[in-house]
Amino acid sequence: MAKHQVDKPIDPTRMVKCRFQDNFEFLQWLRRYWEAYSPKTHYDAAGRRNGKPGGPTDAGRPMSSASSS
Repeated sequence: MAKHQVDKPIDPTRMVKCRFQDNFEFLQWLRRYWEAYSPKTHYDAAGRRNGKPGGPTDAGRPMSSASSS
């Protein structure tokens, strides 16, 4: 996971036990990771549904045949 700069070991057995503290710590870490690495641009959901580009992930990517018809 060094490619994505994830250095937190995630133990699935702890997550499956559904203990509040374990899951809460993971969600806090996940939010900090998202805020650090997410694109800071506005996402136009309504425009995306109407076929307009929705953000930086659409650059250079052709629309699928289901969306273009």
